[in-house]
Amino acid sequence: MSKQGESEHVRMQLKTPRGAIIEILQDRPRLAGRLPVVVLAGGTFYNVRQPIFESLAEALTDAGIGVIRVEWAYRVKDPQCKQHSPDRAAEIEDLRAALAHARSLEWVDRQRLILGGKSLGSIVSWHIFRDEPELRAAVLLTPIGKPQEAGPRLLGDNNRFADSAITNAPKTRYVSAVASAGSSSTDVLWAYYSPRSSLASSQPRPSSLTASCALPTAAGA
Repeated sequence: MSKQGESEHVRMQLKTPRGAIIEILQDRPRLAGRLPVVVLAGGTFYNVRQPIFESLAEALTDAGIGVIRVEWAYRVKDPQCKQHSPDRAAEIEDLRAALAHARSLEWVDRQRLILGGKSLGSIVSWHIFRDEPELRAAVLLTPIGKPQEAGPRLLGDNNRFADSAITNAPKTRYVSAVASAGSSSTDVLWAYYSPRSSLASSQPRPSSLTASCALPTAAGA
């Protein structure tokens, strides 16, 4: 495990294939060997420097897990902008560029890459996760929907996710959708875990967003 403060923080900008600029906030535990990494994308209005992302980055690096946060290109260009691309194609490209960066790093264990995001970030993450079977897990933080729609309804039409898609997720991959109790809290308000995931069914339900992100690595994913 990495002790608090024993991590390397790097801020950089990357150019996407379309020429747009995304920002990367990268936290690497000071540990030897290849490490599991969680790639996290922000929401439409919620940037990756907000308290919940800061708390997650600190807790995960303390647990020996690297974190790469991705700021959408439209927010890098104009921090006040609150409008993603109409079909989210630009944001999908942004997150794919961040994943390519993660895979290029010598300290990243490519077999233990976890993709996640909050709100808009969860939608884009799920889109990519479905298409890339080598991604080991998806953690969807506060997907679009209402807290009372926990359980199977959580991923219904209101979330723009197909319920059948997540319930039929391969048993070798871990999928969770969780929401925090507040914008600064990492405590879980409600949660839904892939019922066909052997990792989800064999482990206790995480009580925090940090645990939800860390569970696939602890379970050997």
